Amino acid sequence: MAGARRAGNLQFSTAFAQGKTAFTCQGQFHEDDTNANGTYTMILILYDAVSDGNQIGSTLTTSPTIANGLFSVNLDYGNVFNNNPPWLDIPINKKTIL
Repeated sequence: MAGARRAGNLQFSTAFAQGKTAFTCQGQFHEDDTNANGTYTMILILYDAVSDGNQIGSTLTTSPTIANGLFSVNLDYGNVFNNNPPWLDIPINKKTIL
């Protein structure tokens, strides 16, 4: 399995709370001006500021299958949320299965 960091356009449509710490993140990923399709590795990192922020919680990794650009991932960072808005960074790699 190998891959390079992808430049794409992520658009988030919803985030649903599932309890005190878990939530579902849904969005759309475009690659090369078209809807992405396939299995991608998403590395999800939560920060306390939009720039020069500190990471909060653990780094989460998931590999959803993206169809017609749409994805949905379940996330749980534990009890890291306070009254300040967090910022989510998602580097994406496409998996190549040899």
